[in-house]
Amino acid sequence: MRKHTFILSALVALAAFSSCSKEYVPVEPEIIEPVVEESIPFVLNAEAVDTKALFGDDWRLSWEKNDYIFAVTTDQEWSSYTIFTYNGTAFTTTKTISNGTHTFNFIYAPFAQRAYHTATGTKFNISETQGMSTSNPKAGLKNYYPLAGQATLTTPTASLDAKLNHLATIVKVTVKNMTGAAIKVNSLRMDMPAVGIAGLFKVDFEGTPSLKRIPGTINLTSVTNLISGGVTLEVGEEIPVYFVIAPVDRYNGDIIFTAETSTKKYVKSKPVVNVTFRAGTYNSATYVLE
Repeated sequence: MRKHTFILSALVALAAFSSCSKEYVPVEPEIIEPVVEESIPFVLNAEAVDTKALFGDDWRLSWEKNDYIFAVTTDQEWSSYTIFTYNGTAFTTTKTISNGTHTFNFIYAPFAQRAYHTATGTKFNISETQGMSTSNPKAGLKNYYPLAGQATLTTPTASLDAKLNHLATIVKVTVKNMTGAAIKVNSLRMDMPAVGIAGLFKVDFEGTPSLKRIPGTINLTSVTNLISGGVTLEVGEEIPVYFVIAPVDRYNGDIIFTAETSTKKYVKSKPVVNVTFRAGTYNSATYVLE
């Protein structure tokens, strides 16, 4: 078995979220020829970026040092997860593979979920309890948001064309204080009682990778954002609160937001008809406390 390196463009091909629930515009991935040498580890190259946040101001994704991408091969030569670690320039691993044709399944996920990624099947758990920092509310999204892709490589002669796709959707709720007095907001919960938006899902790599509900598994209908330390809002002040949820197709029912504050619990419910939350979209709403 020869060690060899391949260079994979790890740009998120569907990288930019759009606002108002519009779909993202695909970006074609870069195709780079593989390099074959003795004793050189695999390398995944990612776009050089200035920001350390996964989601920048324009909702474009970028990599942070010590981020991980996990890989398996469908022929089960890599039957359990192989870890690629981002070193500030590229994703690297010392794992080797035999010459031949291999199909790789990649997932970007929290490190604690690496064991869910195997050659015989991959799962992802959307956490029902999420969190954020008030100084950088979007920074915490990387701890809950999955990306996945598939690529086939024939070593040592073929080039590799790969991309990572969004699996979840993001909901931004702007909480505004109009109660007449300063108030401390400790958490916000989003409920969709008629559909599961959190819990364990299957990652389907057929076609465009996507999350699928697992037969017999009861998914959770709510997600709670625990705001780190809480946030005190003066009258008229507001703060964005973010949720990562599973995609939802044509939802009919109530969407309920519950804000836990230092003085009382605020609950607001809104019935909706045929509302869709597609993977890779950014959806927004405003919740006025009054």
